[in-house]
Amino acid sequence: MNTNDFASLLWILKMSRQNGVVHVELPKAGRTEMGEMWRAHLYLAEGHVAACQVLSLVDGRRLLSDEEALRWLTGWGQRELAWSLEVFTQHKTAPRPAPADPLPPPRHVAPAQRVSQPADLPTPARYGSPPHHVAQPEGLLQLARQNTPPQRIVQAEQSVISSWPRKHRQVFALVDGKRSVKHIATILKLSPAVVEGVVNDLQSLGAIQK
Repeated sequence: MNTNDFASLLWILKMSRQNGVVHVELPKAGRTEMGEMWRAHLYLAEGHVAACQVLSLVDGRRLLSDEEALRWLTGWGQRELAWSLEVFTQHKTAPRPAPADPLPPPRHVAPAQRVSQPADLPTPARYGSPPHHVAQPEGLLQLARQNTPPQRIVQAEQSVISSWPRKHRQVFALVDGKRSVKHIATILKLSPAVVEGVVNDLQSLGAIQK
């Protein structure tokens, strides 16, 4: 049993930061100074008074509580009060191991299906050396054009044909889809290059095609 004035007791409890109950009463020598014997109970949380009750030692009645009880105890001033501390102890229990996560239910996996490639998709590219495009010499291309027989597309009216230059009228008259540019040039005694130029002019007019 300890003895202190109430203000000193509150300071000791605050510094101790204890959790529990403090029982406060008058020392035995001073109990006859009050008509009814009493005992106060201070409930502590981290050293601070969370609740307070003053009970009768005769029949256990609650005489004062909380703020009113604290003011009444403070009113004792420097008078020594007897007190004892009952510390709350927490029973430490070993933590239970967390249950293992149950295995998830088996998932049904559909068998792989062979998907055919849609017809409208392009064929996958095959990696390899790209084909080499060999440029044809200009002379060979010109020779090929001269050997390709031009042919008429439309039957032009005589009034339109008469407005063409003389060489154009002569070449157009010999175009039948069988004679080549070289053959027409031989008939007209012209160079194949000249006849090729006339054929290109007639093609641009939409009269013949090659």
